[in-house]
Amino acid sequence: MGDVVGDVVILMRAAAVRKGLRLELALDEGLPDWVDADPTRLRQVLFNLLSNAVKFTAVGVVNVRVRPDPQRKDFVQFRVSDTGIGMPREVVDNLFKPYFQADASISRRFGGTGLGLEISRRLTQLMGGDITVSSEVGYGSTFCVRLPLQAVPAPVRANQAGLSAGGLRTPL
Repeated sequence: MGDVVGDVVILMRAAAVRKGLRLELALDEGLPDWVDADPTRLRQVLFNLLSNAVKFTAVGVVNVRVRPDPQRKDFVQFRVSDTGIGMPREVVDNLFKPYFQADASISRRFGGTGLGLEISRRLTQLMGGDITVSSEVGYGSTFCVRLPLQAVPAPVRANQAGLSAGGLRTPL
């Protein structure tokens, strides 16, 4: 799981550095090393959230924090926070609607289609989770994705499972 989150942070690091932003990653204690998850969907959700956080933050910090969910035992929280422009309540209420943007000047100034958050919401729901946002104009936003991620044992490497490089069984 840390690899998936780390991959997305690495992808966004250059954009953050170009803007003079600090991009921070915190993986809390108690997270499972391996989980039963869809890494492609998780990467897409995190990429959309991080991309928006960097896009709408002119100065300060974008922070990604992953932690066990304090409310639900087998859930993990992914929090993306920024010190960006923030949003008023009426925008937050409509944020996950397709093609929604706060106003036309936002799309002209920052670009984008308004689909990233709707896609993130749908992918999160497909994985059995939810996504929420809190925001304050002038102080930034925090998106929280909660997903049911069951811990699983580390995968067995092919040579440990008695498989040769060609994929044929060899004696154990």
